[in-house]
Amino acid sequence: MSFFLGMEVKQDHGGVFICQVAQSTTEAEYVAATTAVNQAIWLRRMLADLHMEQKEPTQILVDNQAAIFISNNLVFHGRTKHFKIKLSFLREAQREGEVKLIYYRTEDQGTDVLTKALPKARFEALRNKLGVCNYRGKEEIC
Repeated sequence: MSFFLGMEVKQDHGGVFICQVAQSTTEAEYVAATTAVNQAIWLRRMLADLHMEQKEPTQILVDNQAAIFISNNLVFHGRTKHFKIKLSFLREAQREGEVKLIYYRTEDQGTDVLTKALPKARFEALRNKLGVCNYRGKEEIC
């Protein structure tokens, strides 16, 4: 399963793409968090198979407080009734202590340097935060 711009994208046997479009930014963030949780649990189980079990919950950084609230609140509201039932997997993973969603401010997202067009100052600040340097000829600029 893949996600692109908040849409679930799959390919069926005939080569036709099937999409589920998120109806809100909260749903898109929730879907993205669910995908991250799926990957984290897969990695946790692989590490456990290699006798390197992780004792603490894996922290998943999410920049949408509403998505975190929905994942923690067991009551579905009228605004979330359109969420697919399979997305309740995220709640189960948190309840079982495998993962924990942590709020991470949008301004602190280091990956923005890889995914967004940014003003030069913001780009350079995030680039430095990642530890990437700019090389011009033989001189290093960090």
